[in-house]
Amino acid sequence: MNDNEKYYTLKTIRRIWKSYATGSTKLLLIALSCNAIVALTTPALPELIRRVIDDIFVNADRSMLTILPLVAISIMLIRAAGTYGANVAINYIGQRIVGSLQKDLYKSILNSDLAYINSIHSARFISSFTADSSKLRETMSSVVVNLSRNILMVAGLVGYLFYVDAILATIFFIVIPPAAIGLKFLGKRLRKAIRMSLEEIGTLSALVSETLKGIRIIKAYGKEKIHLRKASEVIDQVVNFSMKGVRARSASAPIMEIVTGVAIACIIYYAGNKSLDGLMTVGSFMAFTTAAGLLYDPLKAVANLQAMLQEGIAASQRLFPILDNKPKIQEKENLKKLETVSGSINFENISFSYSENGKHVLKNISIKIKSGQTVALVGPSGAGKSSLLNLVPRFYDVSSGKVKIDNIDIKNLSLADVRSASALVSQDTLIFDLSIRENIIFGNENVTDKIFQKVCKDSLVDEFVKDLPDGYETIAGESGVRISGGQKQRIAIARAMIKNAPILLLDEATSSLDSESEKKVQIALDKLIKNKTALVIAHRLSTVRNVDIIYVIDKGIVVEEGDHDSLIKKDGLYSFLFKTQFPESAVEKN
Repeated sequence: MNDNEKYYTLKTIRRIWKSYATGSTKLLLIALSCNAIVALTTPALPELIRRVIDDIFVNADRSMLTILPLVAISIMLIRAAGTYGANVAINYIGQRIVGSLQKDLYKSILNSDLAYINSIHSARFISSFTADSSKLRETMSSVVVNLSRNILMVAGLVGYLFYVDAILATIFFIVIPPAAIGLKFLGKRLRKAIRMSLEEIGTLSALVSETLKGIRIIKAYGKEKIHLRKASEVIDQVVNFSMKGVRARSASAPIMEIVTGVAIACIIYYAGNKSLDGLMTVGSFMAFTTAAGLLYDPLKAVANLQAMLQEGIAASQRLFPILDNKPKIQEKENLKKLETVSGSINFENISFSYSENGKHVLKNISIKIKSGQTVALVGPSGAGKSSLLNLVPRFYDVSSGKVKIDNIDIKNLSLADVRSASALVSQDTLIFDLSIRENIIFGNENVTDKIFQKVCKDSLVDEFVKDLPDGYETIAGESGVRISGGQKQRIAIARAMIKNAPILLLDEATSSLDSESEKKVQIALDKLIKNKTALVIAHRLSTVRNVDIIYVIDKGIVVEEGDHDSLIKKDGLYSFLFKTQFPESAVEKN
């Protein structure tokens, strides 16, 4: 491990404790105290054996037959209480640390920009919550408790060994440094193997996620073998890296076995000579070998703990980049307050790119939308319509220009104010795995039953919910799998009605529906739009014929504007798009 890696490891450990364990000082003191008790009573065991052999079996002291058994029971009771207290205390600390870290991780994801979220596969985040967090929990709850206990135990036993015979103890510890060097080398290899293994697990999670979402397409195109091969390759990589970690981790115990064997051989030779010369009693020799034997487990545990610590560090190195991500969309100081919102929107000469040095997807666009107007954005796929709409709730920041709500630059408003001013209904409606009622109110606990019933009636949700066995308590399923596309859209419209925001953002809200579902959703949309400012994106141009004004966007530029009739007469891009969707006779009638 080079200096940078060592620094990063120590920095990571320090950060975990500083950020997540500062409130557990009392528990930590309890755990350390309990571990100290266990450590201090451990050397008492070989001393007890020495007294038993020398006092009872050699010196035949009958009084010790009563004293020493009581001492043995007392030692074990004290050790049992100390072990229990330490385990509970530090495991509690470990669980608290990981719980707090997961909360911060979730908060970081919620606060992250859409650009950052979209740049990472969703399975990567899920892997951080599962595999990485579990690995870190194992480190915190297992490594820390054993590390603190075993270090104290080693210290106590080492002290006892020197108390029994300093020269013999010195011989024993001469062979320890080579083991430390070997363990240090193994730690470096182990951390690399674990980190790569976790990366591959993230890749596997992504593949499984995509397979579950696209299982119909996979089966329809007969691509099961291709995906099975991909999964097999990734799983083989996971196994490969995991086995590298297993080999590195498994090598630590044999190293300690060899070192201990050499040490014991040296002890037998030296102690045997002293015993033959009458300089060491049988009890002292047995006490020394017992203490050396007791030292083996904590030393081996420390060796394995070092390996486990590297696993935890590897996991944390994948977690911390997510925690440390700083949103690019930041609120300024001295923000203005958005009072009663009328709903006007101004795009003032805005340009936008998804990356700092990337190509502009919107170029010098200026659009004024008056309060209460319904404005449509029309154009070919990839023209920049959704990009423009996403600037209103400040999902992204403009590269240049200004976006204003009620003539106030949204950068001078809080994100809460900006986003409370609008409601979004999109093509890919997200339905949570909750009841239909919970999906509609969406955390708004202040909704009265009267308002809820009116909203459900206006959005035509009541029309299909009344036929469900559990009514509004029906669980929608993952991504709303138990309800149809049209029903999902009506729930989304009801959700927007509940929010009752002055600005509505409709991103192709009916494009994926059949004619019957579209008709019902359009009725609900008409009620939703009433007396509100609406920015509508639509591929089906029949849905925007009656809007106040249409802006036609192509390659990031507004190329036409006007109402339906005037744009048809211009015979430009809008007219071309309209003619591709409707027969020539329909155009002529208009």
